Amino acid sequence: MRWHGGYATCAAVLLIVEIGIALFVDDNVIRPHGGDVLAVMLLYCAVRAVTRLPAGVAAMTAFTGAIAIESAQLLDMPEQLGWQANPVLRTIFGHAFDPVDIAAYAIGLSAILLLEAMRAVRAGRMVGGTITPATLWSLTLWLPAGFVAVNLVYWPAVLASGTLPADADSVAIPMLQAIPTAAVLGIVACGMTWWALRRRPATARWTEWRRDRPWRSWFWSSTLGGAALWLTAQAVFDITSGPPTYELLWSGYGLTLAAWLLGVRAILMVRQARSGSDNPRDNRSS
Repeated sequence: MRWHGGYATCAAVLLIVEIGIALFVDDNVIRPHGGDVLAVMLLYCAVRAVTRLPAGVAAMTAFTGAIAIESAQLLDMPEQLGWQANPVLRTIFGHAFDPVDIAAYAIGLSAILLLEAMRAVRAGRMVGGTITPATLWSLTLWLPAGFVAVNLVYWPAVLASGTLPADADSVAIPMLQAIPTAAVLGIVACGMTWWALRRRPATARWTEWRRDRPWRSWFWSSTLGGAALWLTAQAVFDITSGPPTYELLWSGYGLTLAAWLLGVRAILMVRQARSGSDNPRDNRSS
């Protein structure tokens, strides 16, 4: 445990903004969805204010907490807890399940990671064009969490579009199936990330290439890099082909998966040297 005054101040400011939205804003955008974006950032600042968790882990903790709150709304807990009677709690935590709220939480998460990355670059803790373990773990944790989030938004949107029969069961099954699928995905992704980061330096360039290990470089670049290239090309094709808006959710998720694959590939290029004569930092090039 620790106390960080800067994050505590940010949390207090965000809370004041949330209260202001609850008391003085009454529209169809800022109040219902802007409050959700800020709620994730508020939870994040609160977590960072009292813990030593890295930025990526704290961000995913806040996002997971927001998803848990949204899931509680499916069980009508806001009504049971009396949240609807309090405008501030209703603005921060919502009062009814809405798939759009998941997208708002994802926007808040993205804003957190972007601001923390910019802060790290300015402080000299992160160099442009490099990937750190914290960044890789953030991408890793987003894979299962994002998979569930995308499914929670995607399937209700498909149902609303009229593509499927107007029957809740037609989307309930794939939405529920997303949970065990995400669990398996999380185990595989975390295992690969842990294995890639074993006995390796703290940072790596996205364009890492081991000249002294060409076969390793070609293998990981053709497998992980090739898969990332295919996902990127598929996402670009989907975006430019003018699909329904909800289909773009999978394009964004595919780009995130591609970034994770490239990050793992970069880290695997810089295996920690076993002796001074095999220092990977002396043999790599971009």
